[in-house]
Amino acid sequence: MVKAHEAALCGDEGIEVKLAGAAEPPGHCIKTSPSVPGDAFASVTIKPPTMAPACRASAQFTPPPLGGTFARACPWTGEYRTGFDGLVCIAPERDGSCRPGFTARFEFKEKIRDARTCTPCECGEPAGGVCVADVLLFSDTSCSDMLISINGIGTEEEICYGAPADAPLSGVRVVFARDEPGTCSPTPAVSLVNGTIESGETRTFCCSSAEIIYGNVDN
Repeated sequence: MVKAHEAALCGDEGIEVKLAGAAEPPGHCIKTSPSVPGDAFASVTIKPPTMAPACRASAQFTPPPLGGTFARACPWTGEYRTGFDGLVCIAPERDGSCRPGFTARFEFKEKIRDARTCTPCECGEPAGGVCVADVLLFSDTSCSDMLISINGIGTEEEICYGAPADAPLSGVRVVFARDEPGTCSPTPAVSLVNGTIESGETRTFCCSSAEIIYGNVDN
């Protein structure tokens, strides 16, 4: 935060100078609000930069992929195809039995909806980190006429600086000399999966226990 003072050596309460667009990328020209006229600008207080008070948790995680054996039913084309990576399956007989050659029997639950969710992540208090800023004050809104260059402002304490006589304060640039964010430990340490897979009716497949290749060849 920047405060402009009418008295020398920051001897009065001062007025807070709002920096419009200060959240934008550092180093750009910031127009002060209000612009401080020269007869009301004898000194300036620069408060130290502050570290972020908290860490933002990562975006919501998605549940891990399902593992197991899956089946996909496709329309019958009239022939078996070579180079198929899987088992060839057919529907069981009316009595539920599997015909010879298709004795590998599998039962699958039709997946209706994946209702699983992951518990949100939370962060502990930030620790460590270093922030050192250089603040450049200008008499114009385009930041071309520099008044003061205040370098190496850390996070320890606010500092008072004198201003050139009869010079207004209209623009500011803030450049981070060191910008090393702290770290936060997750609490809890892991995200848990809640919910279940909602399944439909059971489908039975009779599958070949070995690769079957059959073509439309006249014998």
